Amino acid sequence: MKKLYFLLIFVFIILCNTSYSQVELVPPNEQVYNYLQRMMALKIIPEYNPANIPVSRETVASFLRIISENSKKISSTDKKLLKDYEVEFSYELNKSLDKSAWLFKSFKKFFSDDKQKYLYAYSDTNATLFLDGLGSISHRESRGDSIGRHKITLGELG
Repeated sequence: MKKLYFLLIFVFIILCNTSYSQVELVPPNEQVYNYLQRMMALKIIPEYNPANIPVSRETVASFLRIISENSKKISSTDKKLLKDYEVEFSYELNKSLDKSAWLFKSFKKFFSDDKQKYLYAYSDTNATLFLDGLGSISHRESRGDSIGRHKITLGELG
């Protein structure tokens, strides 16, 4: 009886526990941080701190909104980069999938530069889901009198 009692309490605690949403962080090696740092140097976003990375996609989107409001102060190259970043962070900026294309729904628009590409995207009022494909390839070679010649090609899919 004690085991059943503890099992019921355990199940009750698990089922009644509050669920928390996940915050997606922008990886530290993303080029958007260089852009934000340049905008900080131009005093467009003085509150940006490059020492505080990674930051959430929502935070990057809020900085992009400020830059967009002050777009008259930036160069044409920075305006083009801003347009690219507005496409990349379009969901966080607009809360819609209008600037998104995914493989299984809008294949014609999948190769367009003005759309963010996903393998699959889903959004409603309660949840969003974005599936991306990642991959890399690397080729390494060594030569020498004592070690000979060796090559290796490494690939990774995720």
